[in-house]
Amino acid sequence: MCTARAAGLIQSRVVNRTATFVFYIGDRFFGAITAYVQGPEAANYSFTSGLPVQVLRNLAPTLAPLVTGAQAVLTPDKGGNGPVDMALPPVKEEEASEPE
Repeated sequence: MCTARAAGLIQSRVVNRTATFVFYIGDRFFGAITAYVQGPEAANYSFTSGLPVQVLRNLAPTLAPLVTGAQAVLTPDKGGNGPVDMALPPVKEEEASEPE
């Protein structure tokens, strides 16, 4: 975006659009999901970090067996814009104990 000293906007050009969501699940799983549109077509898209969050929500049933061997549900905080928790069932005591 270019502006002149006494004037308003001279030129505006969309180069790309990105939205990234960084997550961690438990002690072993973490990552980042990025939505990216390159070039002038980016002007046709309007999205926020809510898009990668939705991708992670859609992946929750697939990721759950890797995390605990059970189904998991992703739930946003009450404001809807903050961290997302993966609600997991509690680990049974015999599963939590260390092998002998």
